Amino acid sequence: MPANRRSVNVMDSTGTNMSVCGPWVRYDSWYGYTDGFGTFQVTFDKFVGKFMIEATLSLDPNPSCTTNSDGFGVIPENPQGDVNQDINAIFPNITFYDDEDNTQDLFVKEDPVDPLREDFFIGEIAAGADGNANNTWYPDGSLWITVPYTGTRAYSIKGNFSHVRVRVDRSAVGDGTTYKPDYGQINRVILST
Repeated sequence: MPANRRSVNVMDSTGTNMSVCGPWVRYDSWYGYTDGFGTFQVTFDKFVGKFMIEATLSLDPNPSCTTNSDGFGVIPENPQGDVNQDINAIFPNITFYDDEDNTQDLFVKEDPVDPLREDFFIGEIAAGADGNANNTWYPDGSLWITVPYTGTRAYSIKGNFSHVRVRVDRSAVGDGTTYKPDYGQINRVILST
């Protein structure tokens, strides 16, 4: 799928898929352009999980969605949130805790009998008005959203990449395989170059 100086849809709704990646889309280097600038528009709907923008220098990238594919994660030029520079940072497995009043469902380290503030995932209990407290980018290029987020964000990247794609990985959410409506979805991702 080409993205030659226009906007293209790079991922449709994730729906009930726990983990999915979009197809590789030809990027600037493929066409001989050298500015390498592009912007992804991502529409989140109560989304919880890991979102990644991946790029590759390969002219014929492996379409596999495994972690051993040809791609690598890219942290946007405008991450709109925190960036964790700890190269050894690993996002822990988290479970879903429903407070049963439909007001504040959160992800916690374990399902507490009498929940205390420290039981909840560190520093990510609630998003600020701009959502930044719920937005952390990790060195592998992944954005972790731990509190259900609804909204549209734009993430710009720059690089001499031949192809790009996006990935959703929720292997660390719940049991990693069973989708629950509380995990939300990404409705659409558009790329403009």
